[in-house]
Amino acid sequence: MSYDTVMAHSAEEWTDFLEQARSKPMFVSVGEAAKWTGYHPDTIRRFIREGRLPAMRIGSGAKANFRIPIAALADLFSNQDDAATA
Repeated sequence: MSYDTVMAHSAEEWTDFLEQARSKPMFVSVGEAAKWTGYHPDTIRRFIREGRLPAMRIGSGAKANFRIPIAALADLFSNQDDAATA
């Protein structure tokens, strides 16, 4: 996640997001994940296909959607931030 993406949200918003992510079994859509991370929805879908981001498939065929556990999303991108600053 880029620095600009994180800074687009207030520190309080981001902290609230991460606290909710780790404390509740919440799920977000691909679009919501893209909005929060600043990545394109296709990138989020690629992360799911590659196994880098767990997701539940809802529906079947071309109309299937994914729901991503928000805790997994927070963990994935906090780990990437840690690696980028190391």
